[in-house]
Amino acid sequence: MATRHYVPAQRGPFAFTNGIQASYLEVDIDSGFITLLKHWCVEDCGTVINPQLVDEQIRGGVVQGLGGALLEHCIYDERGQLTNGNMADYLVAHGRRDAVH
Repeated sequence: MATRHYVPAQRGPFAFTNGIQASYLEVDIDSGFITLLKHWCVEDCGTVINPQLVDEQIRGGVVQGLGGALLEHCIYDERGQLTNGNMADYLVAHGRRDAVH
């Protein structure tokens, strides 16, 4: 067994990546329904060893982020207890494989 650790020479034991995302969408002003027409993502993740794995990780992060921004709503009671703590209580994003690039 071999273990290696990498700690970058900066002010903390963590590393940063850079990226940017943008969406082109339509909003139905009567219903509030949002149609995502196009989404762009640029990610600097360093040296890529497995391109397919990196692509799927980015795709999953994009869909999770869009879901959090557009669909999920965390509701807390007066004691700060999360009241909708399971998947049956709020919508979750899903998409076709070719829908988010």
